[in-house]
Amino acid sequence: MYLVGLSLIIFGAQRALRFPEYKPAVFEKLVYEGPDATQIVADGEDPYLLKENGNIHRILQNGLPLVDPGIQTQQFAAAGGAIYILKKTGNVWAHQPQRHRPPDQRDFQIIDEGTGSPQIVVTGDTLYVLKANGNIWRSVIAPSTTGNYIGTISNVLIKVDDGENTKGP
Repeated sequence: MYLVGLSLIIFGAQRALRFPEYKPAVFEKLVYEGPDATQIVADGEDPYLLKENGNIHRILQNGLPLVDPGIQTQQFAAAGGAIYILKKTGNVWAHQPQRHRPPDQRDFQIIDEGTGSPQIVVTGDTLYVLKANGNIWRSVIAPSTTGNYIGTISNVLIKVDDGENTKGP
C-alpha cells in the first residue's frame, strides 16, 4: 500500500512539472498564409478576409470560399449577420450570407450611393458611415418578421452628426 501511494505522488509531481496548471497548452492553426491580406473581421465566430484585389473571403478550416468577388474594396465590417462593404468610390454595400437571407434578397444591396465616405463602423445591427465632410450617418437592420432570417437591411441613412469638427481617419 505504501508503494502505491508513493508511486501516485511521484507520478503527480512529474505530471505537474511537465504540464503546469498556470501555463495551459495553447494550440494554433494557420488559417491563411499570403502577403495579400489587408484586413480581417469577424461576425461572432464567422471570420472574413479582405485581399488586396478587393475580394472578400470567409475563412473556413477547409478553404476560403469567395463572398464578394468585387473590386475596389477599401474597408469592410461584419456584424448582426451582415457584411458591410465600403468601396474606394465611397459607395457602401451590404450583403447577408445566403444562410441568413430570405430567397428574394440574394444579391448585394447598396446602402449609400454617395461618394467620399472614408470609414464605416458596425456595432450590433447598426451601421455608421463617416462622410468626407464630417457628417455621420446610420442605417439599421430591420428585425425579421418571419423569425427565419436575420432581418432586412435598410438602405435609409439617418444623419446622426452634422459634421462640425469631426475628422476622418
